[in-house]
Amino acid sequence: MAMKNLVYLFIPFVFNHMTLAQTHMKMKNSIETYTQAWNTEDATKRQALLEASFSQTGTYIDEHVPKPAHDRAAMLEIIQTFRSRLPHKMVLKGEPQLHNHVFRMRWSLINGNSKLSEGVFVGTFDENGKIASVIGFID
Repeated sequence: MAMKNLVYLFIPFVFNHMTLAQTHMKMKNSIETYTQAWNTEDATKRQALLEASFSQTGTYIDEHVPKPAHDRAAMLEIIQTFRSRLPHKMVLKGEPQLHNHVFRMRWSLINGNSKLSEGVFVGTFDENGKIASVIGFID
């Protein structure tokens, strides 16, 4: 097998003929937009942010959510419930780690100088670069 063909075996997930750098940029943009959806007070804006970043059939699960989300509408409901109870903002800690179609991002929930918790999200992207799944862990 020629070396050129071998290289393509190690880059199995590139969106719609994009370069690897473009794919990573799309992934990072989805993560940033998803984080903005958690932080916005405006319900209409939150929905638009999720539409731009979270797959229609995306899933979300963490130990503090009694019922996992199995689509974008359920994800929106989880965020709205969170926002109605806590004024905290989600702040990314460093750059998200990306490879293939997966990510890991560390975050903190803060309110002014007060930190409520920290944790990590791991997840996957769909073929369009939107988040397809998120599993949350609280430190």
